[in-house]
Amino acid sequence: MKHIVIATAGHVDHGKTTLIRALTGIETDTTTEEKKRGLTINLGFAFFDLPSKQRVGIVDVPGHEKFLKNMIAGLAGIDMVLLVVDAGEGVMPQTIEHAEILMLLGIKNFIIVLTKADTVDSEMQELAIDDVRTTFAGTILEKAPVVITDAVSGTGLHELTLKIDEMAKNITPPKSDGNPRLNVDRVFTLKGFGTIVTGTLLGGQVAINDELIAYPSEERVRIRNIQVHDQDEKVALPGQRTALNLNVKADQLSRGDVLTLLDNVEPTWMLDVQLQTLDVSDAALELQDRVRVYAGAKEVLGRIYPLGTEEVQVNGKTFVQIRLEEQIALKNGDRFVVRTYSPMKTIGGGVVLDANPRRHHRYDKEILQTLSIRATGDKAAILKDYLLTSEKMFNSLADIANVLDLKHSEAQKLLEVLSKNGKINKLGNEYTTSEKLQKLQDWLVSELQNFHQQFPLKVGLGLAEVRSKINEQTNSEYSSDVIDYLCTEKVIKQQAGFVSLYAFKPIFNPEQLKLKAQLEKELTATGFTPPSSQELTNGQRQAMQVLDALVGTTVVRLNDDVVISSTYYQKAVKLVTDFIQKNSQLSLADFRDITGSSRRYAMLILEKMDKDGITKRVENKRELR
Repeated sequence: MKHIVIATAGHVDHGKTTLIRALTGIETDTTTEEKKRGLTINLGFAFFDLPSKQRVGIVDVPGHEKFLKNMIAGLAGIDMVLLVVDAGEGVMPQTIEHAEILMLLGIKNFIIVLTKADTVDSEMQELAIDDVRTTFAGTILEKAPVVITDAVSGTGLHELTLKIDEMAKNITPPKSDGNPRLNVDRVFTLKGFGTIVTGTLLGGQVAINDELIAYPSEERVRIRNIQVHDQDEKVALPGQRTALNLNVKADQLSRGDVLTLLDNVEPTWMLDVQLQTLDVSDAALELQDRVRVYAGAKEVLGRIYPLGTEEVQVNGKTFVQIRLEEQIALKNGDRFVVRTYSPMKTIGGGVVLDANPRRHHRYDKEILQTLSIRATGDKAAILKDYLLTSEKMFNSLADIANVLDLKHSEAQKLLEVLSKNGKINKLGNEYTTSEKLQKLQDWLVSELQNFHQQFPLKVGLGLAEVRSKINEQTNSEYSSDVIDYLCTEKVIKQQAGFVSLYAFKPIFNPEQLKLKAQLEKELTATGFTPPSSQELTNGQRQAMQVLDALVGTTVVRLNDDVVISSTYYQKAVKLVTDFIQKNSQLSLADFRDITGSSRRYAMLILEKMDKDGITKRVENKRELR
């Protein structure tokens, strides 16, 4: 079953709390001060069941301007809003500001609730409805359903419940990526239980005894108990209004903290965002203007740094870096609201495009291009751009899913599509773009070309050296995967522990060809007891160069000094393999007997087989791998 959370919004004293009490039977004004003053100061919570048996939670947010911060804190995870308008007063300043905030936060499901209907005649009711339509013309509220109610007499409450039920059926369940996240909107202590925090659970489920991290302080907490709609539960699910009993003191946590898994978010001092400003003069922001930022349940001060422009225009969208005065923990795609520093007035809001940006130039074309792509919401384009601009050569599935705010399974499907289209490549368990891989390929080809020009008779660079160079170039440990990929693509080849360009072949002049034939003949003649390289070449430089060129083809190097004919090495491999398959193990003496070799050369040949992964040493004997 889906978990729906509804918020009320509207001007002070327009009847939000009374409406909730009539719908649910629950009093959300709970403090002595709230009851005394007759207005909601803190967030209130209630719930009730719809005719379809769907249980919904309700957040009663404060309406008074002084308590607007509390109102914003309660809006994380809201699915639907009841915008309350007094039938006798119509739309008021707080009504407009609440509606603007809600739309800036991306909420799309609204019901206009005309309250106190029995206190006015039908003409006044129509005037109030007309006032709503006129005020919000051109917005999604223009066509929002209107329900006329009176909470005292019960007028319209049944119709309102039916309308809520109808809208709830079309609400998409909250996204779950498996990583639970709760924006703490209340922290308090309950005698006999200890510290309680509340909020709407996002992203994934939590269970009793789960350990979470409170960001930005990185305080570790453990869940002792869970309540959902005043009932004890073992598990809380995404979308539910949740109360968690934690094993820490209340003063270790505060409103605005984010409870989540380790490394699911990273505290930041700045945000790259797309800021949508309202049609108010105060929204014309300039470089380093100080503002109040509201995100999740957090209020933090920050300064505006317009990107790609000198100032933020009224009633428009602008890329902005907000540099904060204290840390906040958000994810890409989170929504926020901005108010002026003083006097406080809502001037805009929008979406976080990079929750952990670096400090960069305001006219950086690459940054502006990335932000433009992220603002489109096109997941495939965002993924490709992320891989292309990432400082890493290779990125993991976890990195990608976090940036896109997707489940791992959803990110995996997207990666598979882009891989089939040739736009990205998977090497091992990580991903990169075809452009980055081509650049790496060009670099390695250049390195090998230079080597071949300098050493035209050598078969190639040593495999260990190539791996080291690739790891250093990519700042990773994926050299083996890179080499395997380039071998598959027939760009390079590796043989006998050396790497060369795929088409490279040593070219011998007539004198070198004569030396080649002589060396190969002598090695074949010595069989399993070959001479040292020095003995074989008589120390002649050109003969040594030819011998080096033969390593990996007709010659196998056993160590820095000793080589053997490839033909005889392969004979040794077959003899050893056949012997072990028949007898389970082979000793050094067994090898000497079947090859006629000496102890020294027997050890060298067997050690080479160990390195090549043909055999393994078990105490003083060999077994097949």
